[in-house]
Amino acid sequence: MELDSILLTHRLHIDSHYETFVEIFCNTAGASTTKTTSKFVLSNWYEGYLYAVLLGLKINEREPRIGERKDKAPMWSKNYINQYKYAVTSVLARKDILFELNLLSREAISNNFVSVEVTLNQVKNICDEYSNGGVKYLFDEWTKDPAIFNEYTALKKIYLNAKPK
Repeated sequence: MELDSILLTHRLHIDSHYETFVEIFCNTAGASTTKTTSKFVLSNWYEGYLYAVLLGLKINEREPRIGERKDKAPMWSKNYINQYKYAVTSVLARKDILFELNLLSREAISNNFVSVEVTLNQVKNICDEYSNGGVKYLFDEWTKDPAIFNEYTALKKIYLNAKPK
């Protein structure tokens, strides 16, 4: 099966515990574009998810799901497939992840590898945990300063200033 075909089958989820908070910096309502332009938020949860994954990777923070896994889309968007591949490859570039997935050595791969699809589904779960880690970091920062998202470039500044834990 082709890589894109597998990745496009991945559902887009959000942890229900963070859903209300995420609406502060991300338009999760879909077609409400006026909300996006008036509040300088990310235009959809695909963008929010990808931002949170990359932030979670930068600060090296993975969090298991706290609330219910809530579907936001039944499959990955073709419009964001290249960005999603970047997130997936960023996850796979980490030695600790390769070790976790038993992909660190030729022997481990030959003894444990089931299929590309199974491996990519495991990577998707890891991406979800990094996304939750990124959202938790944003929540903690917002708790300290509720005006943190008030500037147009707030998310860029937050990302650039984020430090690994």
